[in-house]
Amino acid sequence: MTCYLDGRLVPEDRATVSVRDRGFRYGDAIYETVRLYDGAIDAWPAHAARLERSLAALGIAIERTPADLRAAIRATALANDARDGAARLSITRGADSGRLTPTESDPTVVVTATPLDRGGLGAEWPEFASAVIVDRQRIPDAARPSHAKVAASVTDVLARREARDRGADEALLQDATGRVVEGATSNLFVVRSDQVVTPPLAGPILPGVTRQQVCDLCADLGLDLLTRAPTPEECRDADEAFLTNATQAIRPIDRIDDRPIEAPGPITRRLARAFDAGIEARHYRSED
Repeated sequence: MTCYLDGRLVPEDRATVSVRDRGFRYGDAIYETVRLYDGAIDAWPAHAARLERSLAALGIAIERTPADLRAAIRATALANDARDGAARLSITRGADSGRLTPTESDPTVVVTATPLDRGGLGAEWPEFASAVIVDRQRIPDAARPSHAKVAASVTDVLARREARDRGADEALLQDATGRVVEGATSNLFVVRSDQVVTPPLAGPILPGVTRQQVCDLCADLGLDLLTRAPTPEECRDADEAFLTNATQAIRPIDRIDDRPIEAPGPITRRLARAFDAGIEARHYRSED
């Protein structure tokens, strides 16, 4: 793998950062994951806006512009034969000699990229996901800014460990009231009686770019969308359920805890077809 590190493309085994880097020491960093289709970053303006909000939430200032970062992502993707692929941009506060209190430092910028299959019309369904509702709670916004994509992900790591130990792919986390709010690495949608339900952004969830795309598609298709965090039992009794994130787009869930769920259900199919058609139109029309 070839990585981007502070302005240079370097082999993975030479992409090193300081042992004093605050991202390594404290998780004092943010990141953004994007999907590329035919060499173009999908929904880049939305990703760039969230990136700027994440940097502002942690008070990290960088000299590179969104255009600079976009160019770094595309260069890294091309260097890894990932015109169709996923890329992760990580920005730490940089290295300093202080402890928890940060000092002025030069942020570290890293990009990695991985090839994926072609998207758009004719794309294969991702493998259906099994999910479990874990005991670990989503951290409230008062403790950690939920709207920021921060690198300190120990809650998600522990939740995914629990999911793995229970034989599932994804962990679904609850808020302090016992409502299910999101997956460890994804946003959640459930369908009940032809109504699409997804937790609201007012709760402790990440405002996923793909989540918003799906919400917009619900409006375009005339689907009934309710923004409300479901209870665990409502999730288990759902007619359909699916996860969204940048790399997997729409991933149907075929089991929550010990309850099987139809996958993909008819509404999930409609949304996925519309999503794939949008990708085809935005990124692959020149192939015709």
